[in-house]
Amino acid sequence: MGIKFRIRRIVDTNVQRIVGGYDLREGFRRFCLKVSWFDLILVVYLAGFLRQYFWIASDNPTAWILTGLFSILLLALVIRTREMPTPLGPPRFWLIVGLPLVLMYVIRLPFPDFNYDVLNYHLINTERALRGWPMGPGDFFPGVLLVNPAPDIVDGVFRFALGYRLGTIINLLAMLWAAAIINNLLRRYVYSETLRYICVLFVVSTEHVLFLLNLYMVDLLALPLMLEATHQILRFDEIRRKDRAIVHICLLLGLSTAFKLTNLAFALPLILIAAKSCFSHRDGIRFRYVALAGLVFLMPILPFCLYMYVQTGSPIFPPCLVAMDMPAES
Repeated sequence: MGIKFRIRRIVDTNVQRIVGGYDLREGFRRFCLKVSWFDLILVVYLAGFLRQYFWIASDNPTAWILTGLFSILLLALVIRTREMPTPLGPPRFWLIVGLPLVLMYVIRLPFPDFNYDVLNYHLINTERALRGWPMGPGDFFPGVLLVNPAPDIVDGVFRFALGYRLGTIINLLAMLWAAAIINNLLRRYVYSETLRYICVLFVVSTEHVLFLLNLYMVDLLALPLMLEATHQILRFDEIRRKDRAIVHICLLLGLSTAFKLTNLAFALPLILIAAKSCFSHRDGIRFRYVALAGLVFLMPILPFCLYMYVQTGSPIFPPCLVAMDMPAES
């Protein structure tokens, strides 16, 4: 018995020495505490822009394998460096908030999405981006509207896995994620749980949200990202590692901008507020984290913008034609 105990202590000591004295078991326990079910959505979001970095790979299965590996690695890094995840919520939350959203989605589920924008360019952009470059050799140019395909890739993954009607479930999942974040935002203002859940349901039950729930439109996908960035900015004073928080905020806002360029109208004010908070706590934030935050913000946007600049001379063609003073036929 004593021999077994001694051997076990030697093995544990050796393991800790190999990793520089880091307790692997405790580190894994802390990592698991930061994991959320909503991370299953976030990993697909990350794949939406990381796939663009592997457009250079001629073999599509290889490109997707690399995309999946890097998405999981980036997600693990996000989980490890954040303070706390978005909690799933108690059963009462899902009864008051989740169930009505699910019922609204199920009611419209039998009707396929024949939306004008979806049929004219979203489906085309998705099929191209899932397989490689947005424009292939001999392809017609420029298409109807060539925008960043990151959200279309997210939609395409669910459509490929679940079929055309059920693929829109990503919108429902995004709204449930957004509802959980809204619940966190209201926690300090509405103390009664039942009343707070009713308020959350009121917020997510707007006509526009319910209209888009069963459509392959990209508008809803960025809502949880911008809400989570807002939540972190509002509680910036309470966050212990503020340098890591600004990196997370910029990643969320960069993803939001990649999903839809007009989200900059919301991302820029949030960036300014975050910058003010950083300046107020500048003693606890190292400059390399500020530089990293800027790089992380650009990372989801960069591959498509570079591609469009090479193809058209404008990084955000066609919305930038007027500003760049370029004719459309160029």
